[in-house]
Amino acid sequence: MSPKICLLVSCLATLTLSSFAQVKFSFNGQYMNRAEYRHGYSTLAEPDQDAAFFISQRARISAGLRMDKAEMFFSIQDVRTWGSTANATIDNAGLLSVHEAWVALQLNKKLNLKMGRQEIAYDEDRIFGNLDWTMQARRHDAALLKFYDSTSSTTLHFGLAFNQDKEQLEGTIYTVPNNYKTFQYLYVHRAFGKITTSFLFLNNGVQYATPNTNPIDYHTVFSQTFGPRLSYKEADRKLSWNLAFYYQTGRNNQNQLLSAYDLLGEVAYQLTKDISLTGGLEILSGTDEVGSDSDPSKSFNPFYGTNHRFNGYMDYFYFGNHTNSVGLQNVYIKGFVNRPKIFYGIALHYFAAAGNVRDDSSVSVVTVAPSSFGTELDLFANVRISNGISIQGGYSQMFATKSLEYIKNVVDGSNQTNNWAYLMVMVRPGIAWPRTGLKM
Repeated sequence: MSPKICLLVSCLATLTLSSFAQVKFSFNGQYMNRAEYRHGYSTLAEPDQDAAFFISQRARISAGLRMDKAEMFFSIQDVRTWGSTANATIDNAGLLSVHEAWVALQLNKKLNLKMGRQEIAYDEDRIFGNLDWTMQARRHDAALLKFYDSTSSTTLHFGLAFNQDKEQLEGTIYTVPNNYKTFQYLYVHRAFGKITTSFLFLNNGVQYATPNTNPIDYHTVFSQTFGPRLSYKEADRKLSWNLAFYYQTGRNNQNQLLSAYDLLGEVAYQLTKDISLTGGLEILSGTDEVGSDSDPSKSFNPFYGTNHRFNGYMDYFYFGNHTNSVGLQNVYIKGFVNRPKIFYGIALHYFAAAGNVRDDSSVSVVTVAPSSFGTELDLFANVRISNGISIQGGYSQMFATKSLEYIKNVVDGSNQTNNWAYLMVMVRPGIAWPRTGLKM
């Protein structure tokens, strides 16, 4: 080989190595496995209903790379119930999916643009959360313009999404079920000493098909959700509290006028180094079933939050259910014990309707049933095996009333033993003590 060619090869190799040296690669993964026993989970059990038992899992691998002015991230996951495909067949059930695939561009020292499939979560995940409890979790195809000023500790995010079934030659009709067509939101977060404040404004658009039209008349209806959240924490962390209020207006997914609210107040106190107590009240407004024409609707929708963390671990309310309904009043108290390698606790929820419930036992006269839905007991524990590995489990039971029977449309459901139990293993490298679904 001639000296010139050797020099050229050497220069190219040096250039390539130099280019790779400017790019930082990272790889990670996680595994989550959960066995569940269900008899009255999410809704009341029917008389003589057999209990369900199954094992599900999530296996996720992620990769990222960081350059001078850009960052890229990809996350692939396999989500399945054990045995959902036969042991010697080709697995074509679509269980492997892209959970995240995004790029972030640094526009300047304070401004960042993040685009692609990504998780969106704010504060305690009430309106936007990543829904990590479920095996599939939640992600959005969206663009976020992110601003952060370190001097004032101010965060400002502007996000937008516009969804379509596929690439189209005409029109923007969107027919994917149970999903929004578009949203735009503004989120502001700032700390003032011991008090942290945030404000969220969400303009949410869903595709609506006008009934009895031929051809079908599609249009987009918008609701607006907005409100502040305040939180306080003492320097010694013994006392903390948070207060949030969100109001909804516009039109819901049934094209009804909307006037609804969510009010949350919570106080926590650390009794000792290991023991703490939390008490709170949340009211999500609802529409009366008796004595109301349901226009405007008063039913609040928490949209894309991680609702498993708020209204009881049995997911009776706002976990793919209870929307456009009578709302919810949730009074709760929780006790926690947090030791070096084990975290466990108990939670007690008292549930009631925020609107009038129709008494379905009355045939001749329309009457109002008692507002109480009943009480839920949640027991839970998480054991740290080592860095990145933990075992979590829990038991829950719903002590239901007749009014919950009417809402869930399950005759004699309140007389059944409505309970649920789970045991799960989590492996998450890089997280010292993995846990999920627990609101502390």
